[in-house]
Amino acid sequence: MKSPEYGLEIKVAGSKLDGINDLFTHRESMDAWMHERLLGLVDPLIAAYPNAHWLTIGDGGADAWMLQQRGARAVTASSISDVRLREAAKLGHLKDIPIRALNAECLDVGDASFDLLLCKETYHHVRRAPLAFYEFMRVSRLGFVLIEPAEFSLRLFNSIRALAKIMLRKRRPIYDLFEPTGNYIYRVSEREVFRMVTAVQLPWFAAAPDFWTAG
Repeated sequence: MKSPEYGLEIKVAGSKLDGINDLFTHRESMDAWMHERLLGLVDPLIAAYPNAHWLTIGDGGADAWMLQQRGARAVTASSISDVRLREAAKLGHLKDIPIRALNAECLDVGDASFDLLLCKETYHHVRRAPLAFYEFMRVSRLGFVLIEPAEFSLRLFNSIRALAKIMLRKRRPIYDLFEPTGNYIYRVSEREVFRMVTAVQLPWFAAAPDFWTAG
């Protein structure tokens, strides 16, 4: 099976270098607050495995930096393109954090190369997300954390919200299923994750409102 090309994503990543410094210095913004809230869910793992080596996926640098700030002793930052990571490093924000250009669908590292892996708000950007899911299991010795928007449940309020979006934006519902680059937005569900980890007989997985862990 031919792997999809990520040339457009790499090009876009390399063209958006403005504001990188703000991710690390302007921590009073709403965006920073949201990042802090999400990364706070990982604190118990950092405390439980203080010597663990983390790998971040689809990271502009802020995820690895925040893990380090929260006590993780070894972190490697990665993304499909390392342009933004190299810029963050040049600005002095990624001290002692190695950077890698890695494709989540086919991670160019050996089995169990890292103790823990963090994929925050990146999984839905991956062209063939299930392949990345199994790659995460392959390269993480203890487990991985997946922080993602969950699939909408079938509730009346969600149906009304979807209808309102259609009327206000005046576009077909299928528009919101794909990103401008063309890939399908792969939203996860607890039931689907359960089936995937059960199929490969993982010993455990845990779910919380804002993140998934498996190992």
